[in-house]
Amino acid sequence: MAVSFLIHPADSPFTTPVRRPSLVAIEGGRSAAAVRRRRTFLMRRVAVAALALVVLGTVVSIASSMLGAAPAPAASTASTYEVAAGDTLWSIAGSLHADADRREVIDLLADANGGTVVRPGQHLVIPAEVLALVG
Repeated sequence: MAVSFLIHPADSPFTTPVRRPSLVAIEGGRSAAAVRRRRTFLMRRVAVAALALVVLGTVVSIASSMLGAAPAPAASTASTYEVAAGDTLWSIAGSLHADADRREVIDLLADANGGTVVRPGQHLVIPAEVLALVG
């Protein structure tokens, strides 16, 4: 009777144990290459957004200068008025004999002279729009 022994390879002292593949933890969840790609992507987005804002601002400024570029009245078409003691914009608007509402004339005078406060001796600029209303 013959006896034979079968040695299982895992039980053999001459074989090395088989290592199973394991997961490798990456710090921060992304590799260095992925972080660089993401940073490059974001920097390009910021650059494109900045360029778009510059172009938009340029287009808006050009459009506003083309649409709202009404020629300013020449200094020769405007006249001046010297404020006397006790004068107000209401009394000055009345003395101009404008056909328009005094409130409109006062608004135009205030815009042309930087406010509604007048002082004796001050020279008020009477804009061409007010002179056009004088009848």
